[in-house]
Amino acid sequence: MTRIARSRRAMSRVGTGLALAVALVILIPAVAEANYGKTTTNAANSIAASVVSAPVSPTAAPSGNNVSLGWTSPNNQNSNGDRVVALSNGTSASCSTVEGNYSIAVSNGPLAANTAAAVTDTGRGSGGTPSGANAGNYFCYRIESTYAKSTPGAATASWFSVGVTPLAAQVGFVVSSITLGNNTGSATCGTFTQGTPGKLDCNDQIVLTFNQPIDSNKVPPSTDTVCAFSKTTGGSTSQAVNIASTTASGDCGTGETVDVGTFNSPTVQSASNSRFNATYALSNGNKTLTITIGQGVKSSLGAPITASGTTLAPSSGLIATPTTAGGVPLCNGSVAGSHCTPTISGSF
Repeated sequence: MTRIARSRRAMSRVGTGLALAVALVILIPAVAEANYGKTTTNAANSIAASVVSAPVSPTAAPSGNNVSLGWTSPNNQNSNGDRVVALSNGTSASCSTVEGNYSIAVSNGPLAANTAAAVTDTGRGSGGTPSGANAGNYFCYRIESTYAKSTPGAATASWFSVGVTPLAAQVGFVVSSITLGNNTGSATCGTFTQGTPGKLDCNDQIVLTFNQPIDSNKVPPSTDTVCAFSKTTGGSTSQAVNIASTTASGDCGTGETVDVGTFNSPTVQSASNSRFNATYALSNGNKTLTITIGQGVKSSLGAPITASGTTLAPSSGLIATPTTAGGVPLCNGSVAGSHCTPTISGSF
């Protein structure tokens, strides 16, 4: 065999090796980079590189002592599961965007693309240490899409969606805010005073907004009154505003049964004692209760009062809906660590 022939055969073997190497490169599946530098292989080998899209229309809303979460999985090939994680966020509704801060596992599992899903985080409002300390606090939730090649929906999926918007939910059944208004209603006052700045009188309003709907059957009846008083007995002075008191007439005082609550330690003019009729109206999907002060029961004069900056001691007579959530009563802040007594804004 001549040297030229051997050279040609060697070149042929080299060419064949190169062709195989090229083929091997072509057959290697595409690899996509996941969050935190992890890698995984697209199962269908049809998308060269992409990310797991975030869930569509995520929601988080308190329901009794639970939190109801819902979303729709993204309509693409790069997800086959979901994961819900939470963060206890105290009194702040501003949620962290750092995924690593969410250490509370709520749920995970397989989920097909473009599919609606729902999860309930149970007992969150009655939880905490001591039991019930979570009430009034905020929990933040991240609802994430995931991709795991061998076990769809695994908690340790290789891929999970980035760019997720955290959702805040105030847990338990609480009054989120209270606003006072001077002469903002539509009451018929007749000869009774109205619109006097700094004085609780006819046509003033107290607006309470709750974090979830209240049972409409628990709205105070029109026979309930609102009264303010300042009494000094034996050198000790007590001041309060009783809201939706079941006492229909006579002097105000401590110990009255109230269907909404009591403003504790407001600034009420010394020796004041005034009681008013009132109306109670629900709005905002039964989340807002507007109390309009009506005509005086005891006298035509209102009580000079500054309630802004004080807090409401809520009555447990108000119940959250739906009743399937356990008929949870309004949190009164009696449990150490709970935050169920919102600051009052506005003024009479």
